[in-house]
Amino acid sequence: MKRMKTFLIVITFVLFFLALFFIFKNNSESRSYPQKKVGVIIFSKEFEDSFRGFSDGVKKYNYLDVEFQVVNIDGDLTKVEPALELFHQKSIKIILATTTPVNQKIKELNDKYGFYVIFTQVASPLESGLTMDEKSSGTNFVGVSRVAFVTLAKRMEIFKDAFPELKRVIIFYGPNEKFLEKHLAQYKDIAGNIGLELYLLPLIDEKSIDDAQKLVSENTGVFMAPSPYSVKYFSKIRDFADRNRIPIMAIDTYLVQKGATLAYSQSFYNDGVQASYYLFLTLKGIEPKNLPILRPDKMELYLNRKSITNTKMKFNKSYFGYADRIVE
Repeated sequence: MKRMKTFLIVITFVLFFLALFFIFKNNSESRSYPQKKVGVIIFSKEFEDSFRGFSDGVKKYNYLDVEFQVVNIDGDLTKVEPALELFHQKSIKIILATTTPVNQKIKELNDKYGFYVIFTQVASPLESGLTMDEKSSGTNFVGVSRVAFVTLAKRMEIFKDAFPELKRVIIFYGPNEKFLEKHLAQYKDIAGNIGLELYLLPLIDEKSIDDAQKLVSENTGVFMAPSPYSVKYFSKIRDFADRNRIPIMAIDTYLVQKGATLAYSQSFYNDGVQASYYLFLTLKGIEPKNLPILRPDKMELYLNRKSITNTKMKFNKSYFGYADRIVE
C-alpha cells in the first residue's frame, strides 16, 4: 500500500511538471509568434502572384498554420478602410499590402489601428513617405522596394536599344497618383536624352487606352510606368499594342508571360517570396521600424518571341542572347 502511495505521488509530480512544461512552451511560443493571422490587401487580381510568392515563402519558414484573410480591392482605394476594419475585428495585427497607393492609404488610416505592414510593389518607399530610411524603416511599414525610379533609365535604354527604330513612347498612368505624377518630368528628360518623344496619358478607364490610337505610328511603343492602374488594365493595353503591332516594355517580367514584349525587373512572385522573410522576423518579435528595406535580389530580362514577331519594327536580335528567359 505504501509503495502504491509513493508511486501515485511520483506520477502526480511528473504530470504536474509536464503540465508546467507545456504551459511554458505554449506561452513562450505565443510570445515569439504574437499571432499567426495575416491580412492581405491586393490592388487587383493582376497582383495575386505577389501574394502567391509571399504564401510560398511563408511555408519555407515552416509557418504552415498561418491564416490569411485576403481582400482584393479591384483598384478602388475606398475599399481599403473597410478591409482594415475587418482585419481589426478579426484581431489581425500584420498586413501584406501591394502597391504604393494601397500602402499610402493604409498609412493615412493606421494611427487608429497600429498595424504592422509588409509591402510589395512600392516604387520608392522613402519618397512615397512610407518609411524614414532604407537602413531601418523607422515606421510600421517595411518590405521590398521595386526601385522603379532607380532602374527607369536602364529600362528605357533597353527598350530603345532592342528596337532601334523606336521614336515615340506612350505611358499610361493613374490620374490620381500624385506621387508618380511628380516623377513624370524625369521620364521626359530620360526619353529626350535618347531621342524619344514621350506622351503621357491619364488612365481613367479602358476607353482611355482607345483614345491613344491617334498617337500611334509605326515607330511607337508602350512604356509601362510603375502604375498599378496600368497593370490592372494590362490586358486592354496588350490588345491595343497587338492590334497596332507595337511593342510593350512592361513593368514586370510576369507581364511578359501575359503578352508584353519585354521587361527588365524582378517578378511580382519573387517580391512576395522576399517579403515573406519580414513575417518571419515580425513573428519573432522584431518591430518593422527596426528593419531595413530590401531591394530586389533577382533583376531579369524577359522576352516574348510571339510579341516581338508581331511588331512592325526591327528587333535587335542580340537580345535573344542577353535574355534570362524567352517566352515562346
